[in-house]
Amino acid sequence: MSERHPVDRVHVLLFVCAAVILAFPLITHPFSVAFYPEAAYSDLLITHWPNAELLRSSIRTWGQIPLWNPLVLSGSPFAADPLAGIWYMPLWLAQVIPAVPAFNLLFVVHLILTGWGLFQFMKEHESGSWGALLAAVAWMGGAKWSAHIALGHVTLVLAVAWTPWLLLIAGRIGRDDEHWMRWSAVGGGLLGLIALIDPRWVVPAGFVAAAYAWWICEQHMVDRKQIIIAGGISAGMAFLISAPISLPLLQCVPLSTRASLSSVEQGYLSLPWVGLLGLLFPVSGQPEWTAYVGSGFLLLSLVSLLSHPRRQAFWAGLMLFALVFALGENTLLFPLLSRLPALNLLRVPPRLLFLFMLGGAILAGGGLDALQQGITGKAVFWSRLGTAGLGAVVLLMGGFLLIQAETLSSAALLAGLGFGGASIVWCFVSLTGNVDGRTAAYGWLVIISLDLAVAGSRLLELRSGVELLNDRTEIAEVLDTGDLQRSFSPSYSLPQQTAARYGIQMADGVSPMQLDSYVAFLSEATGIDMDAYSVTVPPFPSGDPTEPIDVELDTEMLGRLNVAWILADYPLDSADILFETQIDGVWVYTNPDVRPRAWVEEAEDEETWWAVDTLEWSPNRIDITARGPGRLVLSEMVYPGWSILVDGVETDPAEDGSPLRAVDLDEGIHTVQFLFRPVTVYLGAGLMVLGLAVLVWLWRYR
Repeated sequence: MSERHPVDRVHVLLFVCAAVILAFPLITHPFSVAFYPEAAYSDLLITHWPNAELLRSSIRTWGQIPLWNPLVLSGSPFAADPLAGIWYMPLWLAQVIPAVPAFNLLFVVHLILTGWGLFQFMKEHESGSWGALLAAVAWMGGAKWSAHIALGHVTLVLAVAWTPWLLLIAGRIGRDDEHWMRWSAVGGGLLGLIALIDPRWVVPAGFVAAAYAWWICEQHMVDRKQIIIAGGISAGMAFLISAPISLPLLQCVPLSTRASLSSVEQGYLSLPWVGLLGLLFPVSGQPEWTAYVGSGFLLLSLVSLLSHPRRQAFWAGLMLFALVFALGENTLLFPLLSRLPALNLLRVPPRLLFLFMLGGAILAGGGLDALQQGITGKAVFWSRLGTAGLGAVVLLMGGFLLIQAETLSSAALLAGLGFGGASIVWCFVSLTGNVDGRTAAYGWLVIISLDLAVAGSRLLELRSGVELLNDRTEIAEVLDTGDLQRSFSPSYSLPQQTAARYGIQMADGVSPMQLDSYVAFLSEATGIDMDAYSVTVPPFPSGDPTEPIDVELDTEMLGRLNVAWILADYPLDSADILFETQIDGVWVYTNPDVRPRAWVEEAEDEETWWAVDTLEWSPNRIDITARGPGRLVLSEMVYPGWSILVDGVETDPAEDGSPLRAVDLDEGIHTVQFLFRPVTVYLGAGLMVLGLAVLVWLWRYR
């Protein structure tokens, strides 16, 4: 132990240095937002910053943790939002310090966390220290991390970061004969934690962890009955820990547009076959297709597989599965896979390239171990042949792309050729056995670290967070009249981060979860076709919100949605709206038929209505004083969990088929309360506490 301790400290130091190099842009520019080059939008600004701002303002203004999000889509269940992240405590850092540096800090910390997790995984699975270090660097330095950071996928990046730790625990289920039950519960708890961060990643993470645990158990000849019990414990614990988000989601999904995804919609942004070239060359393009790992990464993976085919078969299979799934609708298998439970709710297949990268990093670490230990026989021959073959592919394809692909970056292609050539040369040198193990390790670490650092840095374009949060504030200041009113834009003319900053509520918006009844109502109110699934409401067929789309505005229906302002990046041809002004290239209109947030209308005549006497609004509770008789209509969405109290007595809502909440009032003045008390959230929180108690009990007393 004393002999290894100094060496381990060197490895840790190298690991931290690699983390700093790979995350250097975020460390040196904490108040900047990372964008994909030339991209116009980032989910960090569109979704995660507004969510953090909603949480902050709700706690400070009303003393509430918001379970309902009023900012977009005329209101939606915040507790069921897979991107809200309110149950993952590190995300509360954005409540302590400004959200932009908080998110950047979380990116850096989780990159270190995921690299450290894979380092520990490799060490526990009998890898040498250098192999473990290289695997960690190859994993955390993969260009896909940079691409999703640039896209602003905060919760996805944080969730994926826990995957190596999940595998570490899954392996212990089959290896630890005495404490397998404990590790089953811990593994399930960690899977539940991943669900709390971002439920979209729980399916891929759960799949790979279950498959790996089964593979390890089979290798150690664990009794099948024990395997089934371990799986049940893990699944049960994952459900308990994830209950605060999984129960609300189970309630929300059937009511949302997400429930009816077609196979084509699930295969959105499937990786094209030509995108496989992105494994070898860090070319720019669609950021979701980013797959660059580099020639050195692939060569070491090949050496590992050829040296120990049985031991490494699982990781090669994982890489193949992830690659086939990433190709999505470009393969014949995808229509079958997309129908499987849970998988039928996922979109953007190339996100599984994270698993390709993980399996390859583990193989690459094993390849360095094999080179240090020395490989002989047929493995040497096939490794040299594979190296020569990959070298030929790199040279031929790189040269072809340099000549033919004028739209691709010559610098990126040259970088791929340069690092690819260095990897091929060093692989041949390593295979000769004429260099000692430490020298070989240093060479591979330098080549792969620099290769990935250069590729990753090209994907991050840093922009001032202050400027982005002040985007189109002139428009927000005009709309910020102090009245409780909504805006609508067919062209995303008011950025969501700016609207959230000013507390402006929107009838349009960007969200992966949309109530089906609301989308149908808004489609009728605007004349915009919204039959196909889109994360934006309204959808933008060309992908460019500023490109005009046909609208036929029904001002009365929009008025019932409390829409007072209509904004567009182009003039709207509608005689029923009133032009007010033009600000920063945006046409600003008002709706003459706007209604207040709540009103009372005659039951037989919706056109005869009067405003309520008083209204006190907060996300989870709305207090109204209104005069009957008539039907009190609140311009908020109908959704399970909202209860209505009339003069202190719980009352059934009016059933009129409208997506808006309503209740019938008798003659006289009444006090009405709308309370959002979803049983799924409170039950979920209780189940999570129960799960944590079981984990503590298993850890301490079993």
